[in-house]
Amino acid sequence: MQRWDQKWTENDGKPFAPHPLLLKNEALLSGGRALDLACGLGQNSVWLAGLGYQVVGVDISGVALTIALSQANKRVLSDRVVFAQMDLDQWSLPTNMFDLICVFRFLNRRLFPEIKTGLRPGGLLFYSTRHIGILKRQPAANRDFLLEPGELFSEFSDWEIIHYEEGKDNEQLIARI
Repeated sequence: MQRWDQKWTENDGKPFAPHPLLLKNEALLSGGRALDLACGLGQNSVWLAGLGYQVVGVDISGVALTIALSQANKRVLSDRVVFAQMDLDQWSLPTNMFDLICVFRFLNRRLFPEIKTGLRPGGLLFYSTRHIGILKRQPAANRDFLLEPGELFSEFSDWEIIHYEEGKDNEQLIARI
């Protein structure tokens, strides 16, 4: 937790913008309940709240969540978003609760089955994170937290794949259950 608090302290004050995958696909977003896993500074949570979602943003870093709540308050959206400090290695997602789950720059394979059961029928998953291609630029990166190429596609292949893209070091997916 201390590592993440330090990271987010150093990142405070940087641009507060939602992930480009959300921005490019705003037309798919129709409101409801959203979960932002490993939400960090909360830019995706706050943006989704601005679109009318009731959002739960979960992260291990209290520093990040304090910044996130400050941003929600600044935008008068704190009534639409709840931030919860949780260790995602220990936490379990509620079942059949969300219309949208987003996960950016985070990987915990143990959560894949819970993501699948956490979405309501018709719910959307937005997921983007690094794969092992990053090892060419960052050889010290921990392989446990990197996807294998095609892993997201394979994991969610029984869903309706709306968008899938594999870059040189990143993989992204939008899928509907």
